Amino acid sequence: MDLNIAKGAGNETPHLVHEDNHVIVVVKLPGIPTQSDRSGDPCLIDIVKNFIAKRDAKPGNVYLSAVHRIDRPSSGLVLMARTSKGASRLSEQMREGLIHKEYLAVVEGRPDVEKRRLEGWIAKNAARNTSRMVDKGFKGARYIACEYELLTSVKELSLLAVRLETGRSHQVRVQMAHAGYPVAGDRRYGAKSGFGNMIALHSCRLRFSHPTRKESIVVVAPPPDIWANVMTKQILEDAKKYLIRGQ
Repeated sequence: MDLNIAKGAGNETPHLVHEDNHVIVVVKLPGIPTQSDRSGDPCLIDIVKNFIAKRDAKPGNVYLSAVHRIDRPSSGLVLMARTSKGASRLSEQMREGLIHKEYLAVVEGRPDVEKRRLEGWIAKNAARNTSRMVDKGFKGARYIACEYELLTSVKELSLLAVRLETGRSHQVRVQMAHAGYPVAGDRRYGAKSGFGNMIALHSCRLRFSHPTRKESIVVVAPPPDIWANVMTKQILEDAKKYLIRGQ
């Protein structure tokens, strides 16, 4: 299936779900890189910078730093800092595991266990931009862990809530594929069919402490409506209901 959801993304108005003097949380569409890469395509940071500069009539450069990244074919919440103080303090939270990230993933097949913790070791091949599960002693191996919960199954697809304990490159994609349930559309890691420049992996919930006010902030975003077209309407509706229940 050929889907180029983010075509012309450089002209899109970004969907901001939280904004204050130090922090912005924005919803990334599938197909857009979080930061600039070798493709030269418009990236999320530049899209948001250009939006702020025009909206606020700001002279000079707009400061914006991504606290974390999500994979180009995935979608969902990305946390950004608007000040150097915010960037430093949020990056420290990220290093200490204090920013809680949850994904919704549609996978091929139905997991035998409805709730399960996955852990192991992962290594990245930077030249190929891929990662794989390895033994603990493998050069460059890094520990990974997550927990998934089965929410619903429709035909050959299952909707999972995935809560990360670590945040490594391609972690959810690699762990689910290793468990025998690749993310739908993710042919790089064993899915039977592709969805063009999209995979069914969505960053749906973030919880962090505000860098200056020290209050807890929770932001939530449902998956893109295109999920109903490439999978089923029921999966999209069940995903939205899950997020509403968890608020």
